[in-house]
Amino acid sequence: MAKLAITELHPLRAAGTDTLYKQVVSAPPPGWVKVNYDGTFSATRKRGAYVTVARDHTCQVIASSSGNMCVASALASEAWAIWKACYLALTEGWRFVIFESDSKALIDSLVLGLQSH
Repeated sequence: MAKLAITELHPLRAAGTDTLYKQVVSAPPPGWVKVNYDGTFSATRKRGAYVTVARDHTCQVIASSSGNMCVASALASEAWAIWKACYLALTEGWRFVIFESDSKALIDSLVLGLQSH
């Protein structure tokens, strides 16, 4: 059983910039692993990058991965990142995993896809 969760975001204000956000990292329950993942995209280069970080109930990093990819959009980059997060969990053999994302658009797309089946 896996759980999708939207990361709690808190606004930060930097002088002369748009609103920035910081991610609040919370520990998963004992016996669970939380995998945070994110993707980024450069429209001019049509390339993206991803990072995944897995933490145990003490917030210790127990695994991570990162890389580059050729993608066509920011949403595709986020989708690649969740695929890599799922792959990490699968290869590590974790059964109780919380996947956490800051991409509401991706989560909404996944939820709609799951509801249509």
